[in-house]
Amino acid sequence: MAHKTLTRKDAILQIARHILVAEGHYRLTMRNLAEKSGMKLASLQYHYPTKTELVSALMDQSIDTYHRMIWNLVNSIGTSEDKAAIHQLFANYQDEQMNSAFDQLWALSVQDPSLKQQYGEAYASFWEKISDEVGRFDPSADSDTKRTRAAMIISLLDGLETFFSAEQLRQNIPGQLQDQVVTLVRNIATGKS
Repeated sequence: MAHKTLTRKDAILQIARHILVAEGHYRLTMRNLAEKSGMKLASLQYHYPTKTELVSALMDQSIDTYHRMIWNLVNSIGTSEDKAAIHQLFANYQDEQMNSAFDQLWALSVQDPSLKQQYGEAYASFWEKISDEVGRFDPSADSDTKRTRAAMIISLLDGLETFFSAEQLRQNIPGQLQDQVVTLVRNIATGKS
């Protein structure tokens, strides 16, 4: 089995994510990151010249990971009763590091206009992708209907991540929650009640 080796940039992002989760966004400084990664500051700045570029890369990585999970779930709803995507989504929701990093980045985006714009653009693009996917399940739906259903699906899944902490999901997932989420997402996408 081939192991994927991390590029230097990926390794830096991994350490930066750890700092975000373990120490908070206020401790994510270029000097602290250089120290934790065993690099000289100049070497770190070769890969990420500014903290803004570093945080932007972290944001892209987090959004891409999250969107890929939801995309896999929505994309799988047409398949009989396969629940692998929702189980993976819940497993990822239970990942404290992933959830905490996403929350820290979101908090940073509230204060940084460029990150806020990056977040907004990523969500707008993702909303369009999910709208298109909903159209696959209900080709007769008009554009507004597809966008509304996509917004409902995204809100449902984002709400789960917000409502339940990773710790709660690890310790006490309500028995039928995963199955109900699959059913709801399928019903919303197909326009069934």
